[in-house]
Amino acid sequence: MLNGGNVVLQVPVGWLADRLPRRRVLFGLAAATAAGAVLLAIAVQQGSLVLFALLFV
Repeated sequence: MLNGGNVVLQVPVGWLADRLPRRRVLFGLAAATAAGAVLLAIAVQQGSLVLFALLFV
């Protein structure tokens, strides 16, 4: 799941970095990573579909 998200989301993130200020994109990705770390404990309890979706993103 991690590798799939890495491959699929590379193009949209690059597109955002080209269209928006790169620092804003970097800050947004860092915030999403921090939120994902917090949500990981919740996703484990919810079941594998939620966990796989979170790991993909």
